[in-house]
Amino acid sequence: MAPVVNIFSPAHNGSYQEGDSLTILADASDNVGVIKVEFFINDQLLFTDSEAPYEASWTAGNAGSYALKVKAYDAAGNVGTDDDTVISVETPWTSPAKVDFQLIDDVNFKSNQTLKTNPTDADVDLIKNGTNPGDLRFYLYVPSDMPAERPVVMALHGCNHAGYKTDGGHAARFRKESEWTQLADRYKFYVVFPEVKFRDTQAETMGRNKYKVNGDFVCFAWAGFYGMNFERGAGEGQSLVNMVNWIKNNPNYSVDNSKVFITGLSAGAAMSVYMAATYPDVFAGASAAAGIAYNCANHDFVPQPDSKFKDDRIKPRLEWCMGTKEDFQPRTAVPSEGDDCDSGEACMSTKNAKF
Repeated sequence: MAPVVNIFSPAHNGSYQEGDSLTILADASDNVGVIKVEFFINDQLLFTDSEAPYEASWTAGNAGSYALKVKAYDAAGNVGTDDDTVISVETPWTSPAKVDFQLIDDVNFKSNQTLKTNPTDADVDLIKNGTNPGDLRFYLYVPSDMPAERPVVMALHGCNHAGYKTDGGHAARFRKESEWTQLADRYKFYVVFPEVKFRDTQAETMGRNKYKVNGDFVCFAWAGFYGMNFERGAGEGQSLVNMVNWIKNNPNYSVDNSKVFITGLSAGAAMSVYMAATYPDVFAGASAAAGIAYNCANHDFVPQPDSKFKDDRIKPRLEWCMGTKEDFQPRTAVPSEGDDCDSGEACMSTKNAKF
């Protein structure tokens, strides 16, 4: 009769780091007596022990999977085997260097694939089928001394955040005003700051801002006001998801995939709600500062050119969608007081608001 032998430490599917010191422990019994127990790592003999308790010491090698096996022999030449234990060894986490609001542009996410002034169909397809179909850019903030498996917050700027007809600076200004990086330093999480590019004459070809002359407004395409076709896997939405995938797949960073969040202000708030509704498998939660509920603005709500937000055809349907009370009055433009908010824009200041 063969000896009965089993490994009782370490446990099957245990996880260790390179350089860890492990003691492999085995039980062995036999009717005529065990004379020796052999310990193997990936079928290579590690140690032979002839006295109970049977054990062997091992220093974890390079990252990878390791199969543990023991063989027990008795005086009659019978052999018992246990080879059901597999453990994994991982490389120890090393905190990355601090990244202070760095523009990301590499082969895995092209930030600088802007269309030409008069793009061809091939130019458009290059962007739409690439890693950045919405033609956005993004900046990354990584605090110092980051532990492993930390959350990600994606923070979306408002419309024209750094100024009208301005290309660049919107994400930077939102970073300064929102203080997300200060919170990241305190609570140790990654911050992704996407940014919309100023389109001008490229707007119509990209299907953006088609109700605005020359696409002068630097806004996320959160609704039909900007002519964007909302489909999962396309446009700006997919670009934002690809930004998340970029940091998840980057070996320099360690992300808790279950804790990816999105937030925004104004147009960024509306876009964050859209993303949470469209990609619930990507984002664990969303917050919106002065935004709009999902699908409360789409192509059906687009006004005719030169109309105002109070347009009778639009306003009742928006109020119904948002669940507002009958006496709710959204803020309207008062040009004499420096308020030039047009229909379709996110009018953020509380001046002249009526509730």
